[in-house]
Amino acid sequence: MDSITSELRISGSGRAANSLTSTQQLYSIGASPWPTMDVTYSFGTGDNQIDVLWIARDEETTSNAGSVTVYLPKGESHVIDLTDLRDYEGNTFGFARVKKVMFVIQSPDGKKSVIFGPQGETDAAPLWFRDATASEDCFTYILKDRPIGGWEITPTEKVLVITNPLSEGTGDDDIYYSLLIAGVKQ
Repeated sequence: MDSITSELRISGSGRAANSLTSTQQLYSIGASPWPTMDVTYSFGTGDNQIDVLWIARDEETTSNAGSVTVYLPKGESHVIDLTDLRDYEGNTFGFARVKKVMFVIQSPDGKKSVIFGPQGETDAAPLWFRDATASEDCFTYILKDRPIGGWEITPTEKVLVITNPLSEGTGDDDIYYSLLIAGVKQ
C-alpha cells in the first residue's frame, strides 16, 4: 500500500439548503485490492438522495461569528436541535432524516476530544447509536453515512449533543470543530 486518499465532491449552488444537486465521497487505498468506497447522493428524497445540506456556523463567539469553524469551550456542550436549523440565507428548516454526518476537530493533537452523540439528553436523536443514552469519543473526525432510509428525526428524537469533556483549569483544550449534516427536509 502506497497511499490512502479521500475525496469529497459537493456540487450545486451556495444555497445548500435549497439547491444541492449531488454529493459524492470516494476513498481509495493505494494500489491494494481494497475496493474503492463510493457513497454518492443525488438531489431528492429517496434512497441515495438528499435535499438539504447543513454546515454548523459559529453563532456564539464574536471574533469567530459566522465561521464554519465552531468554538466549543472546555467543559461545555452544544445541543443542536435538528428540527430547528437555519440555512445561509436565514431560512428555518429541519431534518426529517439524516443520511450523512461529517465532524472534524480542527488541529487534532491526540489530547483534544469531544463526546459526540445523544448522551441521554432530553429528546436526543439516537442516529447510528441506536440508543438515546449512547455516545462516542472523537479525537479526530467522525464520518457516518446511511444512504438507504437515513436516521429518522422526530419531535421526540431530534437533538444531537457535542460535549468538550475537559473542565476549566485542565489545560488549553478548547475545541474548534466543523460539522456537516446532509439528509431530507421535513
